[in-house]
Order: sequence, then C-alpha cells, then structure tokens
Amino acid sequence: VPNPSDIQGFLKLPKFYVRVIGSIFKSINWISTAIAFTSIIILLVVKALNDRYKKKIRITIPTELVLVIFGTLISYLAKLHDQHGVTIVGTVKRGLPAPTAPAFTNVSSLLLPAITITIVSLCLNISVAKMFARKYDYKVRSNQVRLIFLS
Repeated sequence: VPNPSDIQGFLKLPKFYVRVIGSIFKSINWISTAIAFTSIIILLVVKALNDRYKKKIRITIPTELVLVIFGTLISYLAKLHDQHGVTIVGTVKRGLPAPTAPAFTNVSSLLLPAITITIVSLCLNISVAKMFARKYDYKVRSNQVRLIFLS
C-alpha cells in the first residue's frame, strides 16, 4: 500500500486511491482471476440451464463437483502452479482433526459484544412478533419470545 504522505497538493485523496488501485492491479495473478471469473460464469450458466430444464431432466448436474474435477485436471496438466504461480491447496490430510477445547483467551473481550448482540436480537424478535400479531390479530407476550431464546 502506498504511503499517503508522499502525495502532495490538490486532489490528494483521489491520487491516493489511484495509487492503491494501481498497486492492487500489479499484485493480481491474472490467470487465477480468469479461472475465478470463468468458474463463476460456468456456475451461473449451468444453474440457469438446470432451472430451465429441471422438468425434462430429472437429475440436476452437480456443477460444483464437475468444476472442481476439471479445474484440478486442467491445473495439473497445464502446470499452472509451476509456470504461472497459481496458488494450489496442496496435500489435504485424511480424516478430521482431533477435537480440542477452544482457547478462552478472548472471552473477556467478546463478552460485552455478545451480550449486546443478544439484547438487540431479542428486541428485534419481540418487535417482529408484535408486528405480525398486530397484522394477523393475535396476542404475543414478550415472555414467549424470551422462552424461545432460552430453548
């Protein structure tokens, strides 16, 4: 990221943004970007085709799986990692990792935000319940909504 103190004069902020965007474009791997956009387009097209022909074809195409298989084959055969610097996942360990207890080092800093989110969620749910009660003419007690949160 460029240093903003290097930029002087009028339109300092737009010049800074131009430098930031320029540095981002210099660091982009264009092969990886092309693969990503191609994958997105393929996913959208096949989803549209699946939606359009789902009555005629009872089996939907597992696009994500096919895309991963073909992407892996193309990446391996074209040696995209070696020749173009495309990042690959590498070896994936078999099985699941052993369960471990979570670290409680951040609990004190997360406690207040968690309580705040809980209170805001409770208030939102009570207000939505009251809105539906008014619309469909039935009674809602806020204790009912609180009990739902506890269960």
